[in-house]
Amino acid sequence: MAKKDEAIIGFEKQIWDAACILWGHIPAAEYRKVIIGLMIYIKRI
Repeated sequence: MAKKDEAIIGFEKQIWDAACILWGHIPAAEYRKVIIGLMIYIKRI
Protein backbone atom coordinates (compact mmCIF):
# COMPACT_ATOMS: atom_id res chain seq x y z
CA MET A 1 0.00 0.00 0.00
CA ALA A 2 2.95 2.32 0.53
CA LYS A 3 3.74 2.13 -3.17
CA LYS A 4 0.23 3.28 -4.06
CA ASP A 5 0.52 6.28 -1.72
CA GLU A 6 3.92 7.13 -3.15
CA ALA A 7 2.52 6.91 -6.69
CA ILE A 8 -0.30 9.29 -5.83
CA ILE A 9 2.07 11.76 -4.20
CA GLY A 10 4.44 11.51 -7.17
CA PHE A 11 1.58 12.14 -9.61
CA GLU A 12 0.34 15.15 -7.65
CA LYS A 13 3.87 16.53 -7.53
CA GLN A 14 4.20 16.17 -11.30
CA ILE A 15 0.91 18.00 -11.85
CA TRP A 16 1.90 20.74 -9.41
CA ASP A 17 5.31 21.17 -11.05
CA ALA A 18 3.70 21.40 -14.50
CA ALA A 19 1.28 24.04 -13.24
CA CYS A 20 4.16 26.04 -11.76
CA ILE A 21 6.04 25.93 -15.05
CA LEU A 22 2.98 27.01 -17.04
CA TRP A 23 2.05 29.74 -14.56
CA GLY A 24 5.58 31.10 -14.42
CA HIS A 25 6.79 33.76 -12.04
CA ILE A 26 4.10 36.34 -11.35
CA PRO A 27 4.71 39.29 -9.04
CA ALA A 28 2.42 39.96 -6.08
CA ALA A 29 0.85 42.92 -7.87
CA GLU A 30 -0.51 40.58 -10.55
CA TYR A 31 -2.02 38.28 -7.93
CA ARG A 32 -3.77 41.29 -6.43
CA LYS A 33 -5.49 42.04 -9.75
CA VAL A 34 -6.76 38.48 -10.00
CA ILE A 35 -8.04 38.42 -6.42
CA ILE A 36 -9.79 41.78 -6.73
CA GLY A 37 -11.46 40.62 -9.94
CA LEU A 38 -12.66 37.44 -8.28
CA MET A 39 -13.97 39.34 -5.26
CA ILE A 40 -15.97 41.71 -7.47
CA TYR A 41 -17.36 38.78 -9.45
CA ILE A 42 -18.38 36.88 -6.33
CA LYS A 43 -19.95 39.99 -4.83
CA ARG A 44 -22.11 40.46 -7.94
CA ILE A 45 -23.34 36.86 -7.82
